[in-house]
Amino acid sequence: MVTEDKKNRFKAAAAKASEGRVNRRTKSNFLEHRKETIDQAASGRIRNKSIRRIEPEKCRVWVGNDREWDLLDEEKCADLIESIPAKGQEFPAVARKLHDDPDGYEIEIICGTRRLWTVSYLRKVKLMKDLLLEIEIRDIDDEEAYRIQHVENFEREDISDFERARSFNKALSRYYGDKILLMAERMGMDNSTLGKYLKLAEWPDEMINAYPSVDQIKVYHAGVLAPLMVRSDAKKRIIATAGEIAEQQAKARAVGGVSPIAGPAVFKRLREAGETKPAGRKPSPREVVIKGFEKPVTISTKANSYHIVVPKAGVKDIDSLVKSVKGILGQKR
Repeated sequence: MVTEDKKNRFKAAAAKASEGRVNRRTKSNFLEHRKETIDQAASGRIRNKSIRRIEPEKCRVWVGNDREWDLLDEEKCADLIESIPAKGQEFPAVARKLHDDPDGYEIEIICGTRRLWTVSYLRKVKLMKDLLLEIEIRDIDDEEAYRIQHVENFEREDISDFERARSFNKALSRYYGDKILLMAERMGMDNSTLGKYLKLAEWPDEMINAYPSVDQIKVYHAGVLAPLMVRSDAKKRIIATAGEIAEQQAKARAVGGVSPIAGPAVFKRLREAGETKPAGRKPSPREVVIKGFEKPVTISTKANSYHIVVPKAGVKDIDSLVKSVKGILGQKR
């Protein structure tokens, strides 16, 4: 016989499993839905009034977007610069309408920053004046907008870990009340992974400038360096080393023709700086050196034992040594 308590437990387990399946399917469902909507509109099976074309000059990027506009260039948008004139815009940018914008913009781009940049570039540089940006208008709040653009951009390699880190750091306070666990749950992310991104966002300028470009800064680097930087002395060494590397990078760029120090090499030097122990380290307070013998005898205390180091040469008075050791061990009890 199945009791009411067991029924409730079964229901809770099923709900939890269902929630997990939904989180895993979020990305694929979102992209599949967008593709289906676009295909139906193109074939004439539906009339989707939310998809429209607009001049890129009337659009601005949403402040919560993962991408940083100033980091976009012809190289990062090369695939779109080639494909849009040849095949058209494959996916519309997700956008919201603006009302009474102080700068006169009509549309806010949630995700599709590269598409906006590329269409603007083609109109200005390639003189494709008739080219318009395709957008899909959504009625969504900021938190939902952030999750949508995160899902779309999650596996894209042209967004650097550093860009994502800064975006996550801003979103944490804007949409999630500085609650990391809540943000990780809503974003479908592992808590520790999100924590590493947030650590990366806290890096000082010296460490960022040590890399040849932000594209070469990896979240893995932050995960390794974060525990080292807990100690103030290690943190100072890491930042000092980063400053030295940054100067070397600047000189390499100024001279021209000189290869900069690559990201992996920069990370290696920063890690070694944090792991290096200061020279001339004094004996630990847990060590006692017995003097008065030809060679020093050292007693070190470990977790559950004493370690007595006696040189092969130099100890002739064994009785005095034993007496001294007994006296020291008696004091340590």
